[in-house]
Amino acid sequence: MDGWAYFEMCHAVVPHGRSKRNLALITKALLENAGSSFSAAVGHAGRQAASRLFSNLKTQVADLMKGHGIRTCMRCSSYPVVLVAQDMTVVDLSGHTATAGLGPINSGKNACGLLAHSGYAMSPKGLPLGVPYLKVWARNPEEKGSKKDRRDKPIEEKESNKWLEGLRGIEEALADHLSIGKRIIVIADREADIFEYMTAPRHANTDLLIRATSARNVEVVGPPVKTRTGKMVAAGTASLLESIAGSPVLGEVVVSVPRKGNSPERSATLELRAGTVSILPPVNGVKKAAAKPQTMTVVQARERTQSEEGEAISWTLLTTLPVQDAAAAMRMVEYYTRRWGIERLHYTLKSGLQIERLQFDDAHSLSNALAIYWIVAWRIMHLTYVAREDPTSPAHWVLEKDELTVLALKEGKSVKTAHEAITAIAKLGGYRPTPKGLPPGVKVLWIGIRKLEAMVEGWKLATQMTKE
Repeated sequence: MDGWAYFEMCHAVVPHGRSKRNLALITKALLENAGSSFSAAVGHAGRQAASRLFSNLKTQVADLMKGHGIRTCMRCSSYPVVLVAQDMTVVDLSGHTATAGLGPINSGKNACGLLAHSGYAMSPKGLPLGVPYLKVWARNPEEKGSKKDRRDKPIEEKESNKWLEGLRGIEEALADHLSIGKRIIVIADREADIFEYMTAPRHANTDLLIRATSARNVEVVGPPVKTRTGKMVAAGTASLLESIAGSPVLGEVVVSVPRKGNSPERSATLELRAGTVSILPPVNGVKKAAAKPQTMTVVQARERTQSEEGEAISWTLLTTLPVQDAAAAMRMVEYYTRRWGIERLHYTLKSGLQIERLQFDDAHSLSNALAIYWIVAWRIMHLTYVAREDPTSPAHWVLEKDELTVLALKEGKSVKTAHEAITAIAKLGGYRPTPKGLPPGVKVLWIGIRKLEAMVEGWKLATQMTKE
């Protein structure tokens, strides 16, 4: 066994040693047949091997991800700073009424499925490095409708504890990276604006970057500032937004806003402000005697005017990193925009790999299968981005020998670089390169991969017949 799939899976923890080979073959087949049903992708023998492995109670998601986590840490070691986006997605399996162990996913009577919370590691420029953390679970049906009682529960008994668990899991997977003095910045959206998450124990080389949403009270650190309404906010208690609104503009940054609904992708010019505050403990949910204020840096990025496509962007970011000038503020905004990478990962999983059509007998088996799909989705994302960040890297870094041979025959010339290889695959998926056009995206890439692997299979059969 060789190739990328075995490289990622050879250190996975499985009940039987022979399962590693099957696991690598299943992983490879799922990429080569992206978008096909599980059975069609892996074949009858692969389906039997997967059923035995995934249904075994000794097989756990964290163990299946172990080898990939090791490889992710190795890739991270090439960078002094690594970004890790945390986020949760809902796997809607409402049509799978025969699957045992699923839980409610919303207030709908028959809505059921699984929840998956992951960490997605990237270089500062956005190159996908791996998935160092993944947890899959089902909500308890007996707790449905108990939202009103959650405020009085400790964080350990709330679903929001996933952010703290994710932080610990990410640090554990990237422990070697942290131990040699390199850093990670864990990025999260508004759902992670939780005081317990901000104050959770973390490694000295781990920092947080969170988009704020709560109307928090803070203690302003520094000289008085004037808000947009003319109100003076002196050192002392104020709301989070008041504390930053009157700070001077440090500079501007242009960001690319991804497409959302019917609104196309666009560029936005944002004004940058920054300041230091001390976040006060909330009134509810935390024991005041044990809670202490948390010093954070606030960075606000705001469009001056509303765009034609919709509401003006206004981001208020909280970070444990110092921000002393415009360059540092721009860097925080740029890092935050990398969080969209994990949303593209979820898009690849659902639209490309069709994980919500997976059919297994029980939630345990299904959760284990999802772990492999997360690795396959990362691989697709990695192939998409590697040609952008390192276009001159050798083609054999991303594709195997037979794949390159077939691509060269199709292109009528040798395929030497990663950029040439990925472009050739994307062309199979319908992409048409132009001098000023956008680089290929994940959708044309997974279509191209399927066509390429079908061509490779045909080429192998033709070669074998010629020899005979």
